Amino acid sequence: MKITNVEAKRVVRIKGKELVVEETRNEKGEKIIVVRALSNAKLAKEDEYWQDDLNNVQKVTMKELNDELRKVLMRALKNGL
Repeated sequence: MKITNVEAKRVVRIKGKELVVEETRNEKGEKIIVVRALSNAKLAKEDEYWQDDLNNVQKVTMKELNDELRKVLMRALKNGL
């Protein structure tokens, strides 16, 4: 599976965590919802860091998400994200 398109990217703050929620599509056009907490990481080289650019990302509350995204996010939180 290869992600070919990111249609929307949002940041939701829940229980003190900033979660990134992305609506994406694969090469077959199937919709995939990606939920992740990682926004930065230390790389193998000593002083290098990767940081996701979240400056132009829409920041929303749970209430502002549509029902589909809210269901996926609640399931991810229930499973330990």
